[in-house]
Amino acid sequence: MGKILVVHKNELILDVIQEMLQDVGYAVTLTSDPQRALSKAIATRYNLIIVDRHIEGHYDGGRLVELLRKYGVSTPIIGTAPEGEWAEDSTELVDCLLPSPFEYGQLLRAVSDLLDPRTRATIEELTQNPAEIEELLEGPLELLDELPPTEELDLPTETESEPEPRPQTPVVARVDRSERAWQPPVVNPRRGPARVLVGDGSDDTRNAVADTIKKAGFAVTDCADGHAVVEATMFEDYDLIVLDLWMTGLDGFEVIETLRMSGVETPIIISTAYITREMVQELAPHKVQKILLKPFRAKDLIEAVKKVTLA
Repeated sequence: MGKILVVHKNELILDVIQEMLQDVGYAVTLTSDPQRALSKAIATRYNLIIVDRHIEGHYDGGRLVELLRKYGVSTPIIGTAPEGEWAEDSTELVDCLLPSPFEYGQLLRAVSDLLDPRTRATIEELTQNPAEIEELLEGPLELLDELPPTEELDLPTETESEPEPRPQTPVVARVDRSERAWQPPVVNPRRGPARVLVGDGSDDTRNAVADTIKKAGFAVTDCADGHAVVEATMFEDYDLIVLDLWMTGLDGFEVIETLRMSGVETPIIISTAYITREMVQELAPHKVQKILLKPFRAKDLIEAVKKVTLA
């Protein structure tokens, strides 16, 4: 039926949402890390993304949505948070606002409205049976943080006063984005030394490479893992990336694929202690300028950097 990316800081809530969506036929990917969510959304074509406002990391849900739209991810987005906590500029970038706490029936209806109305019959059948919901969750709802508790129905007798009115069910707000086409940001020309981004999982190697390039007169930013490299390119423009193939998080191949799919065409120099002919062929279409085999001389590194940045 479709692939959905869910981004939320609470792992228990992530698991519950996954169970609910998988039960009606969706393939679900979960993450609580906004950086990982950004790279996944750029590298993979999802049918829907659900983002909670209060995710934790280098940026919150609102900033994640802004970055997704900035880099051309047009996938429909459902934003969740207590009503009024989404900044106005962020609400314009989502397709549906779902104030929390919300009932799972509301979430599923919002999903089906955006993706496939034919799933509504299945959703209605599921959400009308509280026993099925509790069985699906494998525990009472009141144990779930940030989620509305279930309540036993207590009918008043003739001598009892009328029960207090239940709070109004949050209303799902649909946002029309049809006339707000994404526009690329204006990038002003930079002055000063060429900027080089160094990504390497080894602290010793990364520091040595970065120091060598700095001494040659370049401005250098260094990153210890693949996710950090991807994030760095989204906040700054670089003239060159020196990239290790075997980093943690995202390896070099995944970093390159993510960058190219997001429109980052920065030239790349690969540094690696191991590579095969097949790997070289895989890298060839991705604007890789040179491959340096470790250990390499500082002279060879600087010659390669200057050749690319001064071309």
